[in-house]
Amino acid sequence: MLLLKNKPMSVNELVKATGETQSNVSHHLAIMSHCHIIKANREGKKRIYSLNKEIIPLLKIAENYTKNCRKGCANAKECIFG
Repeated sequence: MLLLKNKPMSVNELVKATGETQSNVSHHLAIMSHCHIIKANREGKKRIYSLNKEIIPLLKIAENYTKNCRKGCANAKECIFG
């Protein structure tokens, strides 16, 4: 989601940026799309994913929480999932 906050991206761009497998990225994109967190637009044969603008305020709250976390976590992933 943080990558899509910056700019719309294709699956291949997300795979390259995250180092995750294409199937894993596609799986998560499908879940987020189903929940209307992201949206997909077709550009030729590609699908370009972007963050739903209504989600941005919630994402900012989550980012702020990780910056001020009581645990003093080293990164957001640790805070959110640890």
